[in-house]
Amino acid sequence: RRDLIAPLALAGRAVGADGMMVEVHPEPDRALSDGPQQLDAAGFERLMEALGIVSVREDIDRIDRQILRLLSRRLSRSLEIGQAKTARGLPLHSPGREAEILAGLAAQAEGSGLDPQVVQALFETILHQSRRAQHRALTPLVAAAGRSRAGA
Repeated sequence: RRDLIAPLALAGRAVGADGMMVEVHPEPDRALSDGPQQLDAAGFERLMEALGIVSVREDIDRIDRQILRLLSRRLSRSLEIGQAKTARGLPLHSPGREAEILAGLAAQAEGSGLDPQVVQALFETILHQSRRAQHRALTPLVAAAGRSRAGA
């Protein structure tokens, strides 16, 4: 019965169901099988709204914006470290430190139910982009420091 789909779906969500199957047909009453238990597209859209898909998507969008702010903050801090290293004549790239970071994050990922390889690949990209930004921002400073030392 079509009239039971929404209440049962909401009840399933309330008790923590991982998923549900809903049959959708452009014209449920003309479907060759199971027409009375199918929704049309508009009914399915109403059901999804009732289940909070829109609010969940909005929450995901907020989380994505938070991730971007954190990435920006991380990049800023990375540039600070790059400046400190440059001032001390140290190399920007620290492979040992990166290996420690990646190993620690992989362990945390595993404990959080995330795929450690995916997390490692993600952070390898973040670290690579941090190095690129450091080189872009700091190469002129390194060159200037080299010229001033050579002229001294």
